[in-house]
Amino acid sequence: MALVLYDNPASSNAMKVRLLLAELGEAYERRRVPLARPRPDWYLERYRFGTIPFLEDGELALGESNTILRYLAQSRGRHDLYPSEPRARARVDWALDAWSTQIRGGLFPVSAVRPRTDAHLAATVPQIESVRAPLIAVADHRNPRSR
Repeated sequence: MALVLYDNPASSNAMKVRLLLAELGEAYERRRVPLARPRPDWYLERYRFGTIPFLEDGELALGESNTILRYLAQSRGRHDLYPSEPRARARVDWALDAWSTQIRGGLFPVSAVRPRTDAHLAATVPQIESVRAPLIAVADHRNPRSR
């Protein structure tokens, strides 16, 4: 299996990637990364920025969820998801960037997205999961080939 996704079930950025992988029907291996900081050394050695998600596709290693989304759609020839025509692609880029910079912060408060300790994480995960559980279930159900 060439694809390895480093993620966390509570990460909305990782959820976007899992949803696309489900849409693509791609098999992939999931490796859980804790949300609490500092991130484990094994993860920082692989990806020094330490953000979630991170994708390995053979020899290619990519961070940043929107970059991963663009790469997966393009590399799998899914121009219906990420068009090759510049004007149509610009609309998708705008939507991805707006989600990341304008919408996501309002839906997922910084304190819930970036817990600093395991205790804080334990207190916030139930709130995060109640909002995201239906989407996570869809992503996991649509792609039974993920592990």
